[in-house]
Amino acid sequence: NAKMKSRIDVIKHLIELYEDINRVVKNSKDFENLSESIETVILKLEQIFKFESVEPIEVKTGEKFDPSLHRVVEEISTDDYGDNIICKEIKKGYKISGNVFQFSEVAVSQSESNTKEENVNVRN
Repeated sequence: NAKMKSRIDVIKHLIELYEDINRVVKNSKDFENLSESIETVILKLEQIFKFESVEPIEVKTGEKFDPSLHRVVEEISTDDYGDNIICKEIKKGYKISGNVFQFSEVAVSQSESNTKEENVNVRN
């Protein structure tokens, strides 16, 4: 059936990648070739992702947090940004055919003044 054929195609790509990684490990004593080999493996992975309609979610420092794309894993107390502005990407997120299947994990800003107010309110 079509679903099984699709799975087999993906597995074939993964096996090829697995074999490439094994070759990289075996040749890891040659550091110049190691870097080239790793780059080749990365390019093959990117080709597989493209074939499977997988694309990374672009995250830019300074953009507003979007719960449909991002998950907050860290809050940074700063007045450099407004509240809930992305300060850094912790882990890349991905979409398949335009649908998020792995959210980007991000650190967002919380203004220092709000953090201080919350601490005062908690004590009262």
